[in-house]
Amino acid sequence: MKKLFLSFVFLILFISPVFAKPVGEVYVNKNYNLDSLKTALVLPVVFQVAISEGEAFFTEKVNQKWDDLIFSLSEDLSFLLKKPKDVIERDMLVKGTKPEALSPEMMAQKAASLSDQYVNAYIRAVVTKCEYITVRHPEELEWATTYDYISVRENNKWVTKSVPRRYQRVKPAWSENFAVGAVTIEIRDSKTNDLIIGSSVSATTGDDLFTSAPTLTTHITNVITNATKRLTKIK
Repeated sequence: MKKLFLSFVFLILFISPVFAKPVGEVYVNKNYNLDSLKTALVLPVVFQVAISEGEAFFTEKVNQKWDDLIFSLSEDLSFLLKKPKDVIERDMLVKGTKPEALSPEMMAQKAASLSDQYVNAYIRAVVTKCEYITVRHPEELEWATTYDYISVRENNKWVTKSVPRRYQRVKPAWSENFAVGAVTIEIRDSKTNDLIIGSSVSATTGDDLFTSAPTLTTHITNVITNATKRLTKIK
């Protein structure tokens, strides 16, 4: 029974893409003096792909996850993080201007336009891939095993034994669904727009024996989490 259980676990791990590790890469600009990076403006997530309309509040949930995640890791980074309102309030203090009624999107845009004056860099998450794909597997022949039970005489007694018999059967065509996502975390110089640090992660998560592929919201937030945490390992 133990061998059967281990074989079953191995089968799940082997055939299920859910257990596949994400593929990641980290880039550090060797020509940039990282010691000069003291402050960075956190900007909203940029979507370079069509946004999922089938999942409610997709962009809001992804942006909230990004915001919560990056600021929760701020103590592990070698520079200070600034929110858009921090940059705008600093600009108002310097220029003696009055507050404006701005939406979060407008506030981020204004802070980005002022970033070269008040921070060394800006940081953002860029979603470059976010979709479901379906792989259709055609009908095929596969080998299976059945057992015939026969009676044989041993030691002057009749005993029942199982005899394995291999046979071929038709495996019907089937579909396998995947959630595909790729995210790049960019830290760029606020004056030159040069890339200082980049963390890129892609991952594909598919159906396993018991669960369906995750929602795109869940999948992308997981990829963002993986890519962001890699920044804390950069020294």
